[in-house]
Amino acid sequence: MEKNWVLSLAILFVMLAFFQSTFAEEGYFQYKDYQICYEYFPARTDFQDNTPLVLVHGFMGSRTNFYPLITKLRGKIPIFTLDLLGFGDSSKPKVFTYSRSNLAESLASFIENSILEPVDLLGHSMGGEISLFLARNNPHLIKKLILVDSAAYSSTNHIPGWVLSLKPVSAPVIDIFLLNRPMMKYFLKRGFLSGKILKVRLNSYVDSALKSKARVILDLARDNEGGIKKEEIQKITTPTLIIWGEDDEAVPPEIGLRLDQDLPDSRLVIIPGTAHLPFEEKPEVVSREILKFLN
Repeated sequence: MEKNWVLSLAILFVMLAFFQSTFAEEGYFQYKDYQICYEYFPARTDFQDNTPLVLVHGFMGSRTNFYPLITKLRGKIPIFTLDLLGFGDSSKPKVFTYSRSNLAESLASFIENSILEPVDLLGHSMGGEISLFLARNNPHLIKKLILVDSAAYSSTNHIPGWVLSLKPVSAPVIDIFLLNRPMMKYFLKRGFLSGKILKVRLNSYVDSALKSKARVILDLARDNEGGIKKEEIQKITTPTLIIWGEDDEAVPPEIGLRLDQDLPDSRLVIIPGTAHLPFEEKPEVVSREILKFLN
């Protein structure tokens, strides 16, 4: 009888640990007068002491872009995934100046005031450059840095060329001719993927993009502060893992090679058979590299 009681208790403990690591806790962080939407995926009880991992999406993306990767990582690491200001379900204020440095500042506030401890930080595409800005300005907030097909070096390579052509265009024109489902599907398949994608996931990316506003797109297209410079990157001593899709046309692997040369403590992993979204096309490979690096 006692053995059955112990076995039942053990099963209950395992089930509680599983459910704890399966369901996300969604919330909003107050940054100035704005709200940043985030989700928290707690680790299993035996992994709760692990450093939290924060996931930062790219241009016209959202926290949902990382769901395939989270599926592979959840339970093993406490995970936060968020929508940057101007994207997803976060506030899209009209009075905010959308630049990479300002978005990095809001991200720093989220880590300092919501997570309350240093984190491991993963940034994809434009989110990678925002993460580099954060590593330069607030190195005490980051234990380890992961860059996935990250933008860097110039004021333009964090967004596709077709967006830069919109600089002289007005917001209503973008709303009509760009922010629609057929156009988003077309651009997503150009250089962002090397193969097929499940329809539900394709729609998820399109849905994320359609939550963007024309003013946000134009602000970032016109952002002339310049990307993070080579000499600034060379001063970032945070241990860094660089992951790149071999077939990425949006931000080519040459950028990853440059980052690996300039960052003092880095390792580059190129994933064959993937493009700009390696965590979407091969989440098991990417998650394995991440866990190896973080452990």
